[in-house]
Amino acid sequence: MSRNEYSTINIVSVVLIIIAIIVSGASYTNTAGLNKNIGELTDRIGELTSAELELAGTVVDLGVAVGETGEDILAIEERIKGIEDKVGRARIEMLVWAAIGERALIESYVAPIMLEKYNVKIIVEESLVSEMLTKLKAEENRPSFDLASLDSANIITARALNLLHKITVDDVPMLKEIPDGLLDPTQYSVPRTLSFVGLWYDYALFEEKGWNPPDSWYDLWDPKFKDRVVLPPGAGTWSWSLFQIINRLEGGDIDTNWDPGFAKIKELLPNVHSFSPRSSNTMTLVERDEAWLGPFGLSYTIVAQGKGITMSPVFCKEGIEYSKGNIVIPVNAPNLELAYKYLDIILSAEYQALQYTVNAYGPVNPNAMDLLTSEELENYMFTAENIALSYPNAVETYAARKEEFMERWNTEIETN
Repeated sequence: MSRNEYSTINIVSVVLIIIAIIVSGASYTNTAGLNKNIGELTDRIGELTSAELELAGTVVDLGVAVGETGEDILAIEERIKGIEDKVGRARIEMLVWAAIGERALIESYVAPIMLEKYNVKIIVEESLVSEMLTKLKAEENRPSFDLASLDSANIITARALNLLHKITVDDVPMLKEIPDGLLDPTQYSVPRTLSFVGLWYDYALFEEKGWNPPDSWYDLWDPKFKDRVVLPPGAGTWSWSLFQIINRLEGGDIDTNWDPGFAKIKELLPNVHSFSPRSSNTMTLVERDEAWLGPFGLSYTIVAQGKGITMSPVFCKEGIEYSKGNIVIPVNAPNLELAYKYLDIILSAEYQALQYTVNAYGPVNPNAMDLLTSEELENYMFTAENIALSYPNAVETYAARKEEFMERWNTEIETN
């Protein structure tokens, strides 16, 4: 039985019992108050968890008692208020900082479980993952939140600043189902997604113009795309993804020589329409026919297609970037034990499968594959073959030299 069905049954039961009491001839002195009470009671019960419904069941017992003793409705109202106060004191709120696009799934799947099992209300705030470190620093050791999505490079920095809490398999048993290669050996983060960064293109426009789909990073420099390429800003990690790939292709070294990459990307500027800070902004530009292609998180192209936006992913022949998204618990998290429960839920095969079908992120729990349909598996992009053809993100270098990279990108590329 669903929670909504359970709530509805209880609403009807309470209302019928109160009506039966009236019909039984018991003496009431506040009929108007009773009518108001019924309305407010039904509204409240519709929002209750099963634990709270058990408390609300006390109202039923009280109603029976009134029918037998003729107790005044005012006394019932006082007892109901006592139940409300008890329920109000029991509920806990947890703040989760999520990556852009994750709110809907968290609220529809994780939040009901946390509410039902632990009487916890999940509050989700979305933010760019690249901005999370700034938030962590701002709330140093006095966090208002319990969990945050964070990229691997910023985890290195946050760990060095002693901002993160260690997470072990004893704390989160579901970690046993995650392959060792995906786990953080330092135990300061938990993997939550697999993702690729490649190119996207407007497949409807390409078909209309009779163009072949792009298959190379160097397609970005084609003169026919003048003012139609969208790049990420320097503050986002996708700019680093693009840079490290182009720098490598141009003969540079990610640790010792960045000049070839910056020089080549600087040549791309005549084709650049704008620097888009969010995937949703890029999708809007595609709908307006202002943007035709650019570097992108490939999972977002699948999300875009689900919204009717004509974006298609490109697995460039030179290779693409492969990375994993992570989630962390800050030092002195307000609700540490409940944060562990939250992590167990998002690492479950059920949630990981939904994460792929809804947001097109690769599952970190391999058991999720058993829950995908044959159609979903047919279009599955996170195959061993695709991963083998991808570059790993140079997160150690990015963490150590992020400010240097952002300054050069902003100076030589974004504001040139």
